[in-house]
Amino acid sequence: MDHVSVAVNNFDESIKFYDATLSKLGYERIMTFGKHAAGYGKEKKPSFWLVTGGNEEYTIGKARGLHIAFLASSAEDIQAWYDAC
Repeated sequence: MDHVSVAVNNFDESIKFYDATLSKLGYERIMTFGKHAAGYGKEKKPSFWLVTGGNEEYTIGKARGLHIAFLASSAEDIQAWYDAC
């Protein structure tokens, strides 16, 4: 898995919570895009994202709440996955 994004209702409160708690697991906030998205991770690679919920401009695809991205080694691997679906 490459990364996960979760929509939150209160971005400011969520940032405070995850800044305080994820640091205990060795994660740090690596990126912040205004009050719309924040990425946490280790070694400068964000793997857990918070995004503003309830705003059509900043929703996570069609799911509107959860986004999971898997990492593939090649375009062929992606095609094989697609064919298996």
